[in-house]
This record gives sequence, structure tokens and C-alpha cells, in this order.
Amino acid sequence: MALRVAFRGRKYPYTDDWALVPFLTGQEPVTLGWLWAETGNHRIPLVKVAFVALYNRFTTYDFRLGVVVNVLALAALAGGLMLMARRLRGSTAYSDAFFPLTILQWGLAATWWNFGLHYVCWLLVATAFLAIILRHERGMSDGYALLSAASVVLLPLCGTIGLVLVPALAVWLLIVGCLEWRAENGNRRAALVAALGAGGSLTIALISLVGLTTGSVYRGVDPSAILTVSVIFLSGEFGRAFSGFRLAPWPFFMPCLALASAVALIRAIQSREVERRRGSGLLLFLAAMVCLALAVGFGRGGRDWQTPGVRDHYAILAVPLLIWAHFVWILYYGSRPVGRFVQMSLLALVGVVFVLNLGSREYVARIREWEERFDEDARAGVSASALAERYRELFWWQDTDVGRLRVAEGLRTLRRAGVSPFRFIRED
Repeated sequence: MALRVAFRGRKYPYTDDWALVPFLTGQEPVTLGWLWAETGNHRIPLVKVAFVALYNRFTTYDFRLGVVVNVLALAALAGGLMLMARRLRGSTAYSDAFFPLTILQWGLAATWWNFGLHYVCWLLVATAFLAIILRHERGMSDGYALLSAASVVLLPLCGTIGLVLVPALAVWLLIVGCLEWRAENGNRRAALVAALGAGGSLTIALISLVGLTTGSVYRGVDPSAILTVSVIFLSGEFGRAFSGFRLAPWPFFMPCLALASAVALIRAIQSREVERRRGSGLLLFLAAMVCLALAVGFGRGGRDWQTPGVRDHYAILAVPLLIWAHFVWILYYGSRPVGRFVQMSLLALVGVVFVLNLGSREYVARIREWEERFDEDARAGVSASALAERYRELFWWQDTDVGRLRVAEGLRTLRRAGVSPFRFIRED
């Protein structure tokens, strides 16, 4: 079903995609300066490399390719997490269906917009680091240290959302590296790699902040708006599914789940049911996600969060917290009734969300209709400016002069690239 949505997703650039078009078509050179340059208040060199590899004359600049890659990556992530759950628990359980339901549902925006690759890359790297924490028991091999260092270094290269996670995760990597160095039979080479990875990620994060601009949405936000948006952000797709129920306490579900899971985790650490290195890593991962929620609240507290474009845009960023909570109950309480109850309850809840959100896929059908009409007008020789005005909803997220000008220039760039149907567009 997700692949069907992907193949029917956006075929043409949308909003942030237009900033990439001159470089993807060869009108502007792909340089290290461009890879490091800001795009939408983010530095995303890792994502830009993926875009350059995906879009070229051979793929006819069909932006559905990125959407399909997003879906396949999310599916692979869900499968990997199911295998991880089986390894930690010792067997497969029905509750493991929680992972594909959550990841593909919360990542819905990434299945119809190419630029969702930005968030998918971040999700893959952040979840990989969570898996590294879960696998950490005692001792550190060279391969484990290298994977840990690579994951934390890649995070700030995925944009500001990755940069926010770096401090807490780098601190944990430094802690386990120091403990490994001081251990009697510790692997000092692995400890050194871990320390270098932590230091490298912090250095990249600091360099990323130099000259980073912020939009007007970041100014003049009061603390209550920051806290409100942070809480609603964490609720992700629960907001879409349950916001129509007047008395539904959906905004408080994720904070309560995170708090209950943290208390259970701390009790397990105190009773020595868990290796403390792994337990401290899970607590610091929670701290990193809280920092991300506050950052989103600070950055978007001045906007109406119920606007679909804003709400859907960030839903996927709350996924690691849900995954974290689910693994806490698998790892420390998986064989107990309370652990099994929590896991099955989470599965049932995300299943309800999935059913309630089925109607949102109607939007994909509207996109397809707009694209078919655009194809007809482009082949008929309608001008770029007229197409930008006529199909504003297909190409840009709001009705502004800046958006129309950006789209019109992007259509002219694609016309010069000589691919259909853009090559039929008439000069203004």
C-alpha cells in the first residue's frame, strides 16, 4: 500500500525541491560549497549527495524516485527493528507489528514528497544509534566503536534536527569510551575511535552553527507556545487521528508514555537488572529527543500547529521516541505481564491511528489530478509564469509572490534541461 502511494506521489518538485533544481540539472555546478550551503535553515550535505545521485537526465528528473526510495528505506528500517526486537526478546511476537505500522504511518509525509528524504536520512541515522545503544552490554569491539562514531558524526550532516541530538549522544559515547579505556581488559583502540567520533560530531555541530540563519518564525515566541508545540509535536500522528475528539487527551499521551518508560528504566538500572552503560545511553537518548521537541517548539511555536502542512511535516521526527519506549518495555519487562500489556497496547493504539488516518490519502489522488492537467497545459505550450500561477498548490505550499517566482524560474530551468513535458513550455 505504501509503495502504491509512493508511485502515485509527487512527480514534480515541490517547495524546497525547487532550490535543488539548478544543481540537479547541471545549470549550476555541484561543489563542496553548495553541499555545505544552507537549504531551508539546514545544512544537509548528506541529503544533497543523495539527491544528486537520484535525479539526472537518465531518470528524467522524476521526483517520485525519491519517494519510492523513502518508502523502501522506511520498510527496511521497520524490518530491521523487528529483527532487533526478536534478538532482545528471544522470539518474535505479534506486538512487533508495531514497528511497520508506526514508521510507515508517522512517515506518511515522506511517501508523497521527495524532500522527505531529509527526514528519512535523519531517522535512519538516529535509529541506528539507538540500535547501537540497545546492543551495548559489556565491552566494545572495533566494529562497534566504528559504527557508533560514524552514526554520531553523520547526524549533524542531516540538518539542524540531527545537530540537536548530537550533544546528549556524544556525551554517552564519551562516557562508554572512557570506561572502556579504564577497564582492565578494555579495548583502547575502540575507546579512542569512540572518543574521536564524539569529538568529531561536536566539532561539526559547532561549525554548522557558524553563519546559520533563522527565519522570522524563530523570533518572539513565548514559553507557553514553545511548551505547547513541543508536546503536540511529540504526539505526532495521534494529533491527526484524535484532534476531532473534543475530550481526547491525545496531546498528553506521548509525554506520559515517555515518563512512565523513563521511570521503569531508572528502576531497572537501580535494581541492576540492566547493564548501566546501556541504561545510561537510553536515558541520554530520551534527553536528546526532549531537546529536539523543545527545539521544534522554539522554531515553530509561532505557527498554527494544526495546519496540515506543519503538522504532517514533522510527524516523522517523533518516531524515535515511540521506538525507544517500545524497546524499553521489551528489554526490561518483555517477559512480564506489564511489559506484554504495554507492547500490545501500543500496537492497538497505532492500529487505531492507522484506520482513522486512512482518509488522508485522498490528498494523493488530488495531486495526481493536478499533475495530469499540468502535463496537458505544459505540452500545449503554456508559459512558465502562467503555469506557476495556475498550479500553485501543486508546486508550492502557500500563495505568495516569492513562491510563484521561484516555481516559474524552476520550470524555465527544467525547460532548458530539455526533458518532457517541460521542454514544451513557452517562453514568457
